[in-house]
Amino acid sequence: MFFTGFFVSLQSDYSDNTPMTDPNEYFLPQDRSYRTLKCFQKAECIYDVTYYFAHHFLERGDRTIDQMIQAARSGKQNLAEGNIDGVTSKEMELKLTNVNRASLHELLLDYEDYLRVRSLEHWGPQDPRYQQTAQFCRNHLDSAIYREKIKERSDEAIANIAITLIHQCDALIVGLIEWLKEDFIQKGGIKEQMYQARRDWQRRNGYSSGGFGGYSGYSGQRAKPTTPTTPTTPTSPTTPTTPNAPTTPTNPNNKL
Repeated sequence: MFFTGFFVSLQSDYSDNTPMTDPNEYFLPQDRSYRTLKCFQKAECIYDVTYYFAHHFLERGDRTIDQMIQAARSGKQNLAEGNIDGVTSKEMELKLTNVNRASLHELLLDYEDYLRVRSLEHWGPQDPRYQQTAQFCRNHLDSAIYREKIKERSDEAIANIAITLIHQCDALIVGLIEWLKEDFIQKGGIKEQMYQARRDWQRRNGYSSGGFGGYSGYSGQRAKPTTPTTPTTPTSPTTPTTPNAPTTPTNPNNKL
């Protein structure tokens, strides 16, 4: 299938792309970097192109300016937030990554609307201009290159460049979401990883699973069990003695 090979290559976008064979080694990893994600780098290019486009080709006061810039911003920022939140919440990472995709589709519609209502051309897949643009966008992820190149382009060309970038970024995000789903199935969520890491540590150190694993107070040492004492045999109960017969009381009037 298409995504099978795509997932393998997509893992190179992650800084922590090694399979989790030891849960303790990857428990709450802090070396993840969203800046190494290709989709983040492409989203940054989209933002820079959109910022230039909105301020140069839309009339001042047009609400679409802020809407396009905010959509482009959301299409980048949610990738970063989701990547960091993913350390403790796979659910939040998946949610924010999909929110990112939704923002880019909102932006895509704005560019398509711009071309349509102004009777400008939307380059199709068979158009040589599209093919050249798609090849260029696949090979360049540095936003500085786009900021420089678009100064020489028309609004029609810039809109088509942005549309091409959005489609490529969307494909990367779809692949990332599928990879995150597979990653969750294989590794589980943070609670499962915490439990597994704790159990593995106990097994390696010879601790039991109950309580604090055999710790004695806060000494940092395992408690040494004492040898139980042999119980003593209970003695037989003594036979109660027969009480003495009561003495006859003397008459206090009798005199000696």
